[in-house]
Amino acid sequence: MIVIDPGHGGDDPGHVGPNGIAEADLCWDISERLAQRLSVFGARVRLTRTEAECPDDTTRARRANQLDADVFLSIHLNAHEEGSADGTSTYYFRTSRAGERLAELIQQQVVELGVRDCRAHPRSYAVLRETRMPAVLVEPSFITNSDAEKRLDQPEFRSAIADAVAVALHRYYEPVPAL
Repeated sequence: MIVIDPGHGGDDPGHVGPNGIAEADLCWDISERLAQRLSVFGARVRLTRTEAECPDDTTRARRANQLDADVFLSIHLNAHEEGSADGTSTYYFRTSRAGERLAELIQQQVVELGVRDCRAHPRSYAVLRETRMPAVLVEPSFITNSDAEKRLDQPEFRSAIADAVAVALHRYYEPVPAL
């Protein structure tokens, strides 16, 4: 089972871009697109929340643990006070080798969309630290960058992000070739 965690939601819009688009709305859309793609691959998929709610990070992790998920994917968008900040980053819990591998695969795929590589990094965010399965938090772009926000507003780009994460997850499950 793959658990997808759409960032923010409910009364928490997350960051709002310079053109007025809320992070929560884009995260929900990308997450739904990703869930659809993974279902086509035959994966069982659940989301950590409904569109109208915003559970705290501990609740999100607990829900994934209760579902005995195989992988946890949290979808967010990055933000910075400097409007020119741009790129994609993926985070994993510092002691999770499986999480690190998945983060690097996702990072490679999103970069192939023409997004600047801000690399994969270890972090101890609650959704990464409190989950019992390999977990990553994906920030495919900066919502606070006007050009990036315009690109995120395009359904085709959100679909491309979902496709990139789905391909990376498929590669994650591919058997490692014998030497």
